Amino acid sequence: MRILVMLATISLLAFTARAATLDAPVLAKEAGAAYVAQARASGRCVAADVDTATKGVLLNGSSRAPLAPGRYRLHVPLALAPLADLRISEIAVILTAERATRAVKIIEFPAADEFTDLTLDFTAAGGHAAYTVQWAIAGPLAEKLRERTLAAPAGPDADGEEELDNLLNMPAVAEDGSIALNDLPKIPYRLAALTPYIEPLSPLAVQVEVDKIVYKPGETGAAAVIVTNLAHTPARAALTVELLSGVRAQRQIAAVTLDIPAGGSQRWTGAFATAGLYWGAELRATAAIDPASPAAGRAVFGVANNIWETAIFAGTNYSVRFRDRAVAEQTIDELRAKGYTGFESGFWAPDDFGDFTPDTELFFGGHLCYPGSISAMQNYIEFAHRRGMAATLYSLITACSGPPAFELMRKHPDWFTAGEFFSDWFEHWPLMEESKIKPMSVWPYASIAWGKSDGIVATHAQENVDAHTMFGWDGIRYDVYSNTSAWTINATKRIRALVEKAVPTYQFGYNAEVSDNVTPEAYTTMLSNGGMFMHEEPRNIADRHYRFSTYLDKALTYRDVVWQYGGQYGICYDPPAGYSGLEPYHPNNVYGTKLDELYICTLLLAAGAHPYYGWMEHQVGQYPTFALRYAEFLWNNSMRPLANPNAVVSFGKPVELMQWERLARRLDLGDDRHRLVLHLIVPPGRDAAHDLSQKTNPPLRDVPATLTLPAGARVEGIWALSPIPDARQEAVPFTANGAAVTLTLPETRFWTVLVVEYRGPNGVP
Repeated sequence: MRILVMLATISLLAFTARAATLDAPVLAKEAGAAYVAQARASGRCVAADVDTATKGVLLNGSSRAPLAPGRYRLHVPLALAPLADLRISEIAVILTAERATRAVKIIEFPAADEFTDLTLDFTAAGGHAAYTVQWAIAGPLAEKLRERTLAAPAGPDADGEEELDNLLNMPAVAEDGSIALNDLPKIPYRLAALTPYIEPLSPLAVQVEVDKIVYKPGETGAAAVIVTNLAHTPARAALTVELLSGVRAQRQIAAVTLDIPAGGSQRWTGAFATAGLYWGAELRATAAIDPASPAAGRAVFGVANNIWETAIFAGTNYSVRFRDRAVAEQTIDELRAKGYTGFESGFWAPDDFGDFTPDTELFFGGHLCYPGSISAMQNYIEFAHRRGMAATLYSLITACSGPPAFELMRKHPDWFTAGEFFSDWFEHWPLMEESKIKPMSVWPYASIAWGKSDGIVATHAQENVDAHTMFGWDGIRYDVYSNTSAWTINATKRIRALVEKAVPTYQFGYNAEVSDNVTPEAYTTMLSNGGMFMHEEPRNIADRHYRFSTYLDKALTYRDVVWQYGGQYGICYDPPAGYSGLEPYHPNNVYGTKLDELYICTLLLAAGAHPYYGWMEHQVGQYPTFALRYAEFLWNNSMRPLANPNAVVSFGKPVELMQWERLARRLDLGDDRHRLVLHLIVPPGRDAAHDLSQKTNPPLRDVPATLTLPAGARVEGIWALSPIPDARQEAVPFTANGAAVTLTLPETRFWTVLVVEYRGPNGVP
C-alpha cells in the first residue's frame, strides 16, 4: 500500500519536457541529410512521453530564413517506441506546415527508436513558414485499448517498486528542451525528434490526366498535362511527356516549352498510341525551370483485351439515384480515382437469371428488391465506359427470382423444381411499386430443374445478349456456382457458346471452389477465354482471427489451379473493420488494424489475385496504383513456378520471408528473353490477423543473394518494385560472373517484387 500511495504522489514527476522550438534551415536534400547526421552525432534529441496525456506538441518552429513563394518539403527525423503496445498503438503523429498536414501512423515507423525521415510537402506564400509536430491518441478504440492495459502486471515486482524506479529514473532535460539519445529508453512510451530541415522544391506543380483507366490494345488515348507555376515570377518550363511500361520500355510523346505566368497554369494536350502495350503503363510528365530540380506527375493506366486481366472491381448496389446523370458521372469518377477498373452490380435485375431487360423504366430487383431504373443503369455504364471501366452484372445459374420468375414458372412449370415463393409476395410487390410499403429484403427464388431446362438456358443466354445491347454490359459473374455437376458444365458450355457467338468480347466469371472432385472439363469450361474464378471464402478474414500464412496458402493453392487452365483469379476483399464507437465494445471482439489491411492486400496481390469489392490499402502505400502499373508482374497467368527455387536463389545469411519459394515465378518472353519474378515479403511479428498488439519485424536489410542462371545467360537488368510509399521501381546493382549473379537485396519494410530480365538460350526450369 505504501508503494501505491507513493506512486500516486510521485506520478507528477513523470517526464513532461516542454515542446521544443527549433527553426528549420532551408537546405538541399544532400546538405539536409548531412545536417541530420550532425544532429545525430551530437547525441541529443527532443522527446515526449506519449503516455502522460492523450495529445501534445513535440516540436514547433518556422523556417530559419524567409521562403520565396513556391513548393517545399519539411523533413523531420522521428522515432517512436514501443511499436506494439496497446496503450499507444492508435497514436497519430501530425506534421503541419503552412496549410498542409499529414498524420503518420505507428505502422510507418520501421523499428523502435529508429529515426525515420518523415516528410510533408507544402506550399509557401512567402515569408517565414511555420511548422508543428504534434501527437494524439484519440478515438473510441484508442480509449478502450488504453483501458485494457490498466490491469497490474504479474511479475516479481508486483508491489510497484519497478514502476517507482522508472519514475525516479527519468532523463534530465536541458534548457533547450533536449535529452541525451542514450536516455531515450528511460521513457517507457516515447516519441523523439532530431533537428528538422526544409528542402526547396521546384515551384512548378504537374498534373497528368488520361481519358481512360484501361484501354483496348491499339486504342488511341487522350492526355492532358497541367503545369502550375506557384512562384511570384513568370517561369519558362521545359515539359517532357513520356510513355513508360514494364520496367524498361520508354518512349517520348512530347517535348515543348511552356511560358507560365506567376501563379498561373499552362495546359498541354495530346494523343498517345497504345500499340505494343499490354498490362500496365503510365504517362509521365516532367517540367523544369532548372534541369536539376524538375517537377513530375503521372497517370497510370492499363491495356488489355480481357476485362479480368486488369480487374480491380468495386461492388455497386444499384440505385435509382443514377437517373441524375451528374450523380452517375460523379460516382464513376470517385471509383476511378480510387483505382477501380470496373464494377459489378449485384441484385439489380428483375430476375437474376431470366430477366436482365426490364419492361418498365422503374422496377425492383428480384432478390433484394433494390429500386432501379433503366435510364439510371444506362447512365452509369455509359460514364464507366467513357473512363475505360468495365461493367459486369451479377447472376445465379441455378435459380430465378422475383415476379418475372413467377411468370416464367407459370409458362414452363417443367423448367423448375423447389423454391422459396410465397403467395403474399404477389400482394407485396404491387404495393412496393406504388410506394405504399417499403421494399422487402427477401430472396424469392425458384430452383431450376437440372436436366429438364434446355429452354431456360437458351432464354438466359438471350437475356445476356439483349442486356448487352440495352445497357452495354461487358460480362457476367455467377454466384453460388456449382462447378461439379454435369448439368452445370453442359449449361455453361451452351450459355457461353450462344452469348460469345453474338458478343465475342463478353466475359464470364464464377464464384466457385477448388475441390478434389472438380474435373478438368469443369475448369476448362469456366476458365476458357480467360474467365474469372472468384473466391469468396477469404473475405471472412475481415470478421475473424486468421493466420496470414493460411490466407496466403489458400490463395496460392487456388491461383495455381486457375492459372493452369488460363483463367484469372479474384478474391473477395473486405477491408478489416476497426472499432467505430457505434457498436458495443467488448475486449474479445475482433478489430482490424492498419497492419492487417497492409498485409492482406500484400498477400492478395503477391498471390496473383485480383481484389474484388473492397478498396485496397492507400495510406501507407498506394496498392491500387501499384497493382495496375505493374499488372504483368502480378497477374500474367502465363508465369509458371520454378521447379527448384532454392537452386536458383540463395541468400548469404539467414532470412525469413513468407513462402517466397511458392511465390517465385518464371516466364519465357520469346526471342531468347526470360524473366524471374521474386516476392520478398517480410512476415509480421505474429502470424495472426486482428491482433491489436501485432508487431512488425525489422526491415530486410543488407542481405546478399546469388542467382544461379542457366549457362549463357546475360542479365539485362534487375529491378525492385514496391507500392510503399507509392508505386515505384528502382534498378538494383548486380555483378555477373558466368552463371552466378550476385546482388544485395533491396531494403524491404513489407513487400518488394524483384524482377530479373535476362537473355540466353534457356530459361530457368
